[in-house]
Amino acid sequence: MKTVLITGARGGVAQALAATLRSAGYRLALVSRDISSLQADADDVVIEADVSSVAGAQLAVKTATDAFGAPPNAFAHCAGSTVIAPLARTKEEQYRACMSANIDSAFFCTQAYLAALSNAKQAGSVVLFSSVVAGMGVSNHAAIAAAKGAIE
Repeated sequence: MKTVLITGARGGVAQALAATLRSAGYRLALVSRDISSLQADADDVVIEADVSSVAGAQLAVKTATDAFGAPPNAFAHCAGSTVIAPLARTKEEQYRACMSANIDSAFFCTQAYLAALSNAKQAGSVVLFSSVVAGMGVSNHAAIAAAKGAIE
């Protein structure tokens, strides 16, 4: 059975992806910082972790690997957040939180996933999500445009 680790699992993109993959027969490991309102099926592995840290990313990958008996066949990084504010009024803590949720999480999760694949001598796939704002000017979206531009 094919397996996929999905971060940011409470979000709309992740939920749509999960539904599509489930209907195609995949087993899923769903990761969220807050699992209290996560929509999951009984067969899903549910993981509560903040993947914007090394420890959280490693926990997510290890938990999925342990549950599946091997690293997931694929990793879909849907985690992230946005800041909608004029550049001049974006506060440092807003900017840093946006970068952490988008860039740090993508980096640390990919790093942990690739390490698990290497240890298992297994191939895998990584999908990172961006946003249209990374490629075009959209008012009040400077922080998220920078974050998703880094992803691209």
